[in-house]
Amino acid sequence: MLLAGTATCLSLVLGLPYALLVERTDLPGRSLFGLAYLIPLLIPPYMQAIVWDSLLAKGGWIAELLTFFIGRPFKVSPFWAASLSLSLAYYPFVTLLTIGGLRGIDSSYEEAGVLHGGTWSSLSRITVPLAAPHIISGAVFVFIFSIIDFGVPDIFRLRVYPMEIFIQFSGLYDEKAAVVLAFPLLLLIAGLVLIQVWYMKGRSYIGLGNGRRGSRRFSLGWARFPAMAFPVFVLCLSVFIPVMSLARTTGTWTVLRDVLVSSWSEIVYSFAMAFAGALIMTVFAFFIAYIMERSPPRYRSVLEYMTQLPFAIPAILLGVALIKLWNHPVTAWLYGNSFMVIMGYVAHFVPFSIRATLSSLKQINPHLEEIGHLVSHNWLRTAGRILVPLTRTGLLTAFFIGFILSLGDLGITLLIIPPGMSTIPIKIYNFMHYGAEAKVAALSLTLLGIQLVLVTGLLTLYHKTTPSYERP
Repeated sequence: MLLAGTATCLSLVLGLPYALLVERTDLPGRSLFGLAYLIPLLIPPYMQAIVWDSLLAKGGWIAELLTFFIGRPFKVSPFWAASLSLSLAYYPFVTLLTIGGLRGIDSSYEEAGVLHGGTWSSLSRITVPLAAPHIISGAVFVFIFSIIDFGVPDIFRLRVYPMEIFIQFSGLYDEKAAVVLAFPLLLLIAGLVLIQVWYMKGRSYIGLGNGRRGSRRFSLGWARFPAMAFPVFVLCLSVFIPVMSLARTTGTWTVLRDVLVSSWSEIVYSFAMAFAGALIMTVFAFFIAYIMERSPPRYRSVLEYMTQLPFAIPAILLGVALIKLWNHPVTAWLYGNSFMVIMGYVAHFVPFSIRATLSSLKQINPHLEEIGHLVSHNWLRTAGRILVPLTRTGLLTAFFIGFILSLGDLGITLLIIPPGMSTIPIKIYNFMHYGAEAKVAALSLTLLGIQLVLVTGLLTLYHKTTPSYERP
């Protein structure tokens, strides 16, 4: 809990000012910064941990640089290094949800606040309190992700609670002990999700539109260009330094080429599994989000809560549940193939796709659907001609989130991968324990490259299919 709490506080320190600068000020280059903060989502937490473990260890260039400045040996404890790695991986959730909250604020409130008490008074007493549900939700997401993560603590040799569950199941082969041990963690997470759903009160988590009545931009004055130092610093820590460190560790192009050749089957398999999982996720998310949006208000909160629980279940426990559910003679044909991996991805990550799709559906006037029913009583035809085109931004976002999370997943895949198969994260994990640093770095760069190609393609598709006045 201490590790997750520290990572959450660091994520707020990084993510909240970033969101306010990008969305509520006249910061130069805010459009570029408004996309760049999503890049850390492409770098899985265990990859951040691999990088910062080497940089902060004795002999790492950051440790040596700090030693030079302070005049004595610099050493970071594994706890703080793990907290930093988790916060650099997860702070984009705070930024993303905070931006979503800021875009839902009626700018007339902020304008009235400026007239009454000035810019900073309006920002602190109106803007931030109105966005508080989204800020708190982002913090809850980071806390849950951090407390169920076992990859980062494993790299820094920290004995955290999820690691004990993993040892019981994978090391001692005691499934019952692993499940019983997970109960307190499940109760804690279920309570946090319940508080979050109650506090959000049906608001959209992600802002996919332009917000209400435009956006209020507070002038930074003489501090416009100095303020750019903060987002640049955050991006350097979370993107530039890790990527450069991986490239330096890889060494030559020969190492990268050899790893690509020897890992081609894992690359293709990872891409296929992530693509199939994201596609199924997006389809499920559309239908589930539609049911949630069209349900009576008294049922909506219950559905909101139920559809958020899967992501909060530790990957280890979800893997155990899938094994116990499908490992039977009747379903043996299904249990022993790659469909289990896809099922694990969908079960764990579909809540995020649902949130993105639901945000788009909330922006659609229900009367448009009613008009469609007058023309055709076939709901699928109405959905295909009206709802799907109007929610294309949310569906693209849902696919992107599902693909990125699935491609970088380690916890679920490690437990339910079919014999003889492997994904890029699993191969990275194995190489890491064998001490093959150059191969780990080369495979990590390969994973990032695949994700960047997909992101570029989706952004191109988004700009070609979405009119400029609909873009954030």
